[in-house]
Amino acid sequence: MQIEKKRDSLTETRLALKQRRAAILRLEPQAALTAILETPQPAPLVHSFPAEDLHLLIREIGPEDALPLLALASDHQWEYMVDAVGWRRDRLHLAELTRWMHLLLKADPKRLARWCLWEKHDLTELYLNRNIEVVIREYDQPPSELGKGFLSHDDTYYWRLRPLPEAVRKASPDLPARREMLVEALLKGLSSEDHPRYQQLLLESAGLIPAETEEELYRLRTVRLAERGFVPFDEAVGAYQPLTPEDLLRREPKSLHPDDAFATSLPVPSATAPPQDGGLFAQALAGVQATVTLLQLQAEFAHLCNQVIVADQVSVSDRGVLAAVVAKVSGYLDIAVELVLEESPAGDRGARAVDLIQRYRLADLFRVGIGAALALKGRCERWHRESWYRDNGLALSFWEEAGLGVLGGLLIKRPLFFDNYRSGVLYREFQTLQEIRTTEAALNALIAIDNLLSLLAIEIGERLAEQTLTYRNLLLTAWALGTLDADDADARPRYAPVEIDRFRPFFDNLWSSQDPTRRIDAATRRQFIAWLVVHSHLTDDELNTVLGPEFDRLFDDLAEELASVAGADLDPRFVTFFSLRHG
Repeated sequence: MQIEKKRDSLTETRLALKQRRAAILRLEPQAALTAILETPQPAPLVHSFPAEDLHLLIREIGPEDALPLLALASDHQWEYMVDAVGWRRDRLHLAELTRWMHLLLKADPKRLARWCLWEKHDLTELYLNRNIEVVIREYDQPPSELGKGFLSHDDTYYWRLRPLPEAVRKASPDLPARREMLVEALLKGLSSEDHPRYQQLLLESAGLIPAETEEELYRLRTVRLAERGFVPFDEAVGAYQPLTPEDLLRREPKSLHPDDAFATSLPVPSATAPPQDGGLFAQALAGVQATVTLLQLQAEFAHLCNQVIVADQVSVSDRGVLAAVVAKVSGYLDIAVELVLEESPAGDRGARAVDLIQRYRLADLFRVGIGAALALKGRCERWHRESWYRDNGLALSFWEEAGLGVLGGLLIKRPLFFDNYRSGVLYREFQTLQEIRTTEAALNALIAIDNLLSLLAIEIGERLAEQTLTYRNLLLTAWALGTLDADDADARPRYAPVEIDRFRPFFDNLWSSQDPTRRIDAATRRQFIAWLVVHSHLTDDELNTVLGPEFDRLFDDLAEELASVAGADLDPRFVTFFSLRHG
């Protein structure tokens, strides 16, 4: 009974701390700093922060202004910050490591000395090896024989700074001065804290093999970050391995821990917390009744976000970067949930979504969602390699703005949705299954038009230097020439600029003469389809089934641009749907 009461009390304390942290993190950075420091016992509150949240908060406040928080942080939180900023891939980043070590020195010099002597002695030895040259003076050796620039705290162990590579100095102009201050103050602090250990540290730093030590430190750092969800890159990219809804449904269900105390102890960073409103995934989370299950799903979501951060090689400098990652992950989870629900449409949609996120790993659901986008990308790349337009040396601009945007989003390493600034950006991550379907429909239309052009085998002759050739321009100009050359029924479709005087009769015949509002009537559209049928050997039904909507848009846009222009007023410079020139 006493044990259960203690566990209940601990769970309540953890939940209260979580609520307190969430309230603080909603404040402006300076207000959050004030709120923490005005807490009666700020140290336990700071220690309760997930290291990722504390690191981001310190960066938002400004590391120089957040020195009190750095002084209150635990050794594990210090370790995470050094792990997060001090490496670039598998190499130490000297400038950032020096910067953050200098901040820790200013926050609490005595504690940093103890930390370097006993907790992080391997990293300290490697850092000293990279930055200082150590010489042990013989008892009868004059210090002047050691050379210029050597310093000592005991007249036996002498050291001096190594010169920085020129590339490093140019990349970080403030590094030399900061490094000199850090090394001098750190060595003095180490000597004052434990002089024999300080001597041992200097001796070991001079004798270590830097490459081996760096490799081992990187291995240990990788293990520590993996425990927080930042798995190694080779493992993280597994998040982008496609998974079909059918394969997901055949997988064994995941197991959730039933213990409330376990769930409340999970360090879920608020910056990678799941969205509270939005798509199907957020709605499914809102439908989870058990608090213990919800907390574990939040931890699983944070782990997945961290995995995507590593796979995408994102540098997390502020909450905006993490917000983009959260939106990306939740968007692909929305897509996955909707895809899986389509596979089994029976039953209440909301209840099935809740069951889905509790039954299957979120990482596997993400793979289903991203798999839908990657399938589009793969199909686009296969077609693009063998496409007619590419074989004929035409650029992506051949597909005009809309087609260029769709292809541009699918032909890059990670597929993106062509938003065309509707939400303020040109490209963004896919967020809904409807966006996948819209992009798929646009790609289908481009492939169908490319196949049609390959069947038409239009002979491309002279091109206007001042005009970009597009698929609409190519089709309409070839049709115009075919109509004007109707006497030669067996002539192969060809493209060439049409003389304006010869073009005007064709242009006047485009428009309905029975309607006071100029428009392109159905008869004219049927003439265009008939010309395509003759030269592509496709049937009328085949063309209209696949490309009917595209042809409707073509003639609607043509009418919008030229309906108000009389044939006598046509100027080749301002006509984009046909290639025209003066005679």
